[in-house]
Amino acid sequence: MRTREIVRILRRIPLSPGQLSLFKVLYYADQPLTLNSLAYMMRRGHSDQLRGILGALTNRIAWTEGVEDLPQPAYLAFFDVEVINGLEHFTMRPELRAAINQIAKLRRVIENFTVDEIYRRYDHGKAYWLDVGP
Repeated sequence: MRTREIVRILRRIPLSPGQLSLFKVLYYADQPLTLNSLAYMMRRGHSDQLRGILGALTNRIAWTEGVEDLPQPAYLAFFDVEVINGLEHFTMRPELRAAINQIAKLRRVIENFTVDEIYRRYDHGKAYWLDVGP
């Protein structure tokens, strides 16, 4: 998937705090991370919660008009997943990293807010700041 398509997907509707947290953790990861490691780093959550975030991300991708030829599941357009010793390990695809870097507001959130700050701002009714639209 091309970076410009990913930018459209990211801008379509406001990002959830879970999606932002997933992006933040993988943006800075220096090695592939398992679902359990990701979930823990994203607010000490459970892998089932992370699967819900991945499901919502799949919907975001699949429901974006004009996006075609998607992998299954669609979140594989954003992440590389390798099975090591029976466990899935996630890394951010370079196209997603480039898209994040092209959206200044999103890049600032990834660079300047902790995961807890992302959720705290969202929980306090300030969801509008998650909108990285046009």
